[in-house]
Amino acid sequence: MTTTESNASRVKHSRPFERRDGENPYQVQRDLQDTMQDLVGIVRNEREMREALEKIDDLKKARGKGPQPAAIVNTTPVGILRSI
Repeated sequence: MTTTESNASRVKHSRPFERRDGENPYQVQRDLQDTMQDLVGIVRNEREMREALEKIDDLKKARGKGPQPAAIVNTTPVGILRSI
């Protein structure tokens, strides 16, 4: 990766954290973290997993993104956060 590419990537990925208006990215992370901690802990059951998926779809809708299929390919917290 060249220095120019590296700088462009840094600017692109830091943009959400530098904006002054619109939604706070830290609040997005908190909302997702609350959902994951409440419903997708170490001990999991189908009802809570489905409820978590519904809440994640609600978070996406609130941010202008439509619901995704029920199967999430990357179910790590980082993967889910990136999908929002």
